[in-house]
Amino acid sequence: MKITVIGAGNMGGAIVRGLVAQNAVAAENITVTAAHASTLDKLKKACGQGLNTTTDNAEAVAGADVIILAVKPWLLLGVLEEIAPRIAFREQVIVSVAAGVSLSQIDSTLQRYSSDRVIFRAIPNTAISVAASTTLLCRGENATDKE
Repeated sequence: MKITVIGAGNMGGAIVRGLVAQNAVAAENITVTAAHASTLDKLKKACGQGLNTTTDNAEAVAGADVIILAVKPWLLLGVLEEIAPRIAFREQVIVSVAAGVSLSQIDSTLQRYSSDRVIFRAIPNTAISVAASTTLLCRGENATDKE
């Protein structure tokens, strides 16, 4: 499984550190983005050199099975507009951890790109970095039980 995490701040970084530390996903199968290369350098130092990093959100989503949106809520809809043309809908699951942006807002932003989208909301806490998070999940209308 290949995962892209858009946003390497507190929550996105914690998710990546947790996935790597628990060997849930190999660092080589994770791509993470941030606005600044210095943020990515710190995360790469913590997770190992196999971690894929970039400042290009649209490039990062190519080939991912899961796209985790871990940006500030006021940035989320703009990031969706940026990456939506590159998303392979129904082949890629989208998970938002941005508080305050509803699944319906995300869905309405993406609907002009595809009518067949799989969207989830996850509400983790930063303890996810050490596999000790209680994470709530909410699935969108188009998601199947298997997804």
